[in-house]
Amino acid sequence: MVVGAPSVPTSRVPPFSPRGRPGFERLTRADDGSRGARTCPEIWKYDRMSNREPSRALLITGTVGAGKTSAAEAVGELLADAGVPNAVVDLDWLGQSWPTPPGDPFNLEMTVRNLRAVARNYWDAGVERLVLAGVAETGEERARYREAVGVDLAVCRIRVEIPVVHRRLERRHEGQEADLRWHLDRSGQLDRILTDAQVEDVVVDATDLAVPDVAAAVLKAVDW
Repeated sequence: MVVGAPSVPTSRVPPFSPRGRPGFERLTRADDGSRGARTCPEIWKYDRMSNREPSRALLITGTVGAGKTSAAEAVGELLADAGVPNAVVDLDWLGQSWPTPPGDPFNLEMTVRNLRAVARNYWDAGVERLVLAGVAETGEERARYREAVGVDLAVCRIRVEIPVVHRRLERRHEGQEADLRWHLDRSGQLDRILTDAQVEDVVVDATDLAVPDVAAAVLKAVDW
């Protein structure tokens, strides 16, 4: 992108100059498609990629019904409000295929494979923060996700009291008896697995928090 250097004609505010600012490169006439190689003092090129923050990724984990996806979406909105290029990915969708391979009931291999491609596309497009919603039950699974995104991966666990999780699941799966029973059983089981594994860097207790407050607490906890 080629930009001009605007000036503000006031005695109190100096004119803007890109000179010495990160990301700006002064062009010659030849660079700008004009004849000759004389310097154009008012023509500058801004390379956004040279001035952007190091890319980072965040995995928001927790048991089923904890609100991982809702929190991730809200984190993305807060980042967008702050002008930070970001993308939000629900890992469940990256492994949404049937049948799953023997010994891989949650389709981790496909999830990691797809995440590797999706993350690369987002980084190439200029994304600076990648927010994932999903589950890492072990340190090995966390390492697989870290390898797939290719950058530092922070992990924040959203902790919600199980009775609250159950009430959420009952509303979500109303009229779906078999699905409800599976999710109720899985919620307690997964909560215990995550408590024992402790793969997270930080924990946010979201039992009594609204979704926007959960997102704000997550960003503060991971120092974003």
